[in-house]
Amino acid sequence: MGERSTPPPVSETGVEMTGRVGVGWLRGTIRGVEPEDVTRTLAPWLGPSFPRGGGTRWYRSSAVLDDRRAMVAWDGQGNAAGTVLVELTQQAFDRLGWDRSRAVVDALRALGLRPSRLDLWADDREGLADPQDVLAALEAGQTVTHAQGHEWRSNSAGGATAYVGSRESERFLRVYRTLPVHGYVGTRWELESKGDAARDAMARLLRDPSAPGATAALVVPELIVAFVDFRDRAGIAHGDRAPRLAWWARLVGSMARVRGAAAVRIDGAAKRAAWVVRQVGPTLAALWASPRYGNGWLNEVLSEGLGRLGGGEPAWART
Repeated sequence: MGERSTPPPVSETGVEMTGRVGVGWLRGTIRGVEPEDVTRTLAPWLGPSFPRGGGTRWYRSSAVLDDRRAMVAWDGQGNAAGTVLVELTQQAFDRLGWDRSRAVVDALRALGLRPSRLDLWADDREGLADPQDVLAALEAGQTVTHAQGHEWRSNSAGGATAYVGSRESERFLRVYRTLPVHGYVGTRWELESKGDAARDAMARLLRDPSAPGATAALVVPELIVAFVDFRDRAGIAHGDRAPRLAWWARLVGSMARVRGAAAVRIDGAAKRAAWVVRQVGPTLAALWASPRYGNGWLNEVLSEGLGRLGGGEPAWART
């Protein structure tokens, strides 16, 4: 117990991504299609699918893609009958980058995807605003928004997050500090949309980029500003006529120059092997030498882990 460990490596950017936006999460259902049609559609971006060894809530069967960063589920029960569930995590989208993320979402839309959740994010890598600025504005009533309530969380390591709105509502905003472990120090604005709001966000995300003023990357800041606008409402009845707070005006201005995030390079087997040696090696050695566990126990752990791969080699193991 005395040893302190760090999480295994998952990615590294290798590039600077100042003023970038991206897709954070996608979950939705498609009615009247075969699961093979969905996995075949996803394959060009996420690779082959492997059985998951069970289902998930409301679905009896499922498969994973892209080293478990994405999931497809079928054999739905109740209201889920006749549908295929699709879920792509932020790691899947990070690996794809902005343009390919939009392409995979567009391919799913062509299959008939009805999103139930879609997260989009924008990074303030210049540190023009801090979650503390957001909290102060919320507590002072210097906002134009329909959001109900807010929360604040911080820790001794310097992390801080301002939450705008309710987790149960269709739109929910997280504004948090990105510490050096993220690769840069700044602020991320992460908008979670559900239900009708998710469907509207997807339609905007995939709008024709050739239309006037329809630069795809601007969709993210537009949706954030539409959800909450920080304005100096002192003595002004109509908030939308009040001037924007200085830090917010600077940030909104910088958002006009955002670009889609570059694809993230996923770590390979060598990097994970080095992490195991550095972080897990001593613990494994102690367990291997213990009469209570020993070599037989370790072999069982490895055998079970092999089974959890779903019968296929993960993408990172081939790099």
